Amino acid sequence: MAGISGSARGERMAPISRTHRRRVRVAFQAVLPSERLDERPFSSWPGNPCPGGTMSKLLFAAFNEGAKLSMTGDHEAAISFFDKVLAVDAKHFPALIAKGSSLARLGRAQEALRCFERAIEVDPSAADPHRDAALCQLELGEPEAAAEHMARAIQLNGDPGYREASAIEVYERGNALLTRGPRRPDKARYRQARHTFELALELAPAYVEAAKALADVWEHLGDTAQRDQYTQLASRLRPKGA
Repeated sequence: MAGISGSARGERMAPISRTHRRRVRVAFQAVLPSERLDERPFSSWPGNPCPGGTMSKLLFAAFNEGAKLSMTGDHEAAISFFDKVLAVDAKHFPALIAKGSSLARLGRAQEALRCFERAIEVDPSAADPHRDAALCQLELGEPEAAAEHMARAIQLNGDPGYREASAIEVYERGNALLTRGPRRPDKARYRQARHTFELALELAPAYVEAAKALADVWEHLGDTAQRDQYTQLASRLRPKGA
């Protein structure tokens, strides 16, 4: 597998908020068919509890408003609108994803995880809820469960670009663990970051930054043998002339 290219550096280092906006746009586009939404048969929605009905303008308006608020960073207000949608249709897949993403941005990983797990129940064939659940579980210190969800996401979406993008997001979570808050991270935080960077490297075995991050983590954990192993790996992965 080729390493993450230099052209991808801007995307790799992009703030998580950009990823969140992209997720909400994807959820928003999922409810934008070519025809008018209020005339779309409600029975065509995943898990629709009201076969034969039509989607109300109010339902779409609530989701639309939530999506706009979420993309501007007003997540608390956005969640209130997604809740209005879910109160009418508890299996509304885009609202579950968008609400989970907003909750995750607010640092409410456990609540976000419940949204993504519910979305998985609604559409088990969708890769994104598995990936998003994995990211929440990394935040919650559940690396084994995270690895299982991420493996399922990659199984459902075999696009190499999807795998690489997932590795980038996992790597960013590891960075966030070590830079969050005013205090220096303790050993428990470094151990959590270690599992996160290991998953990033598993997803993208040629990911130089993940290997370098693992070398740094092992340095702080006091294991020089592991530090040297990942330092050498990073050196082998670095493009010639870099």
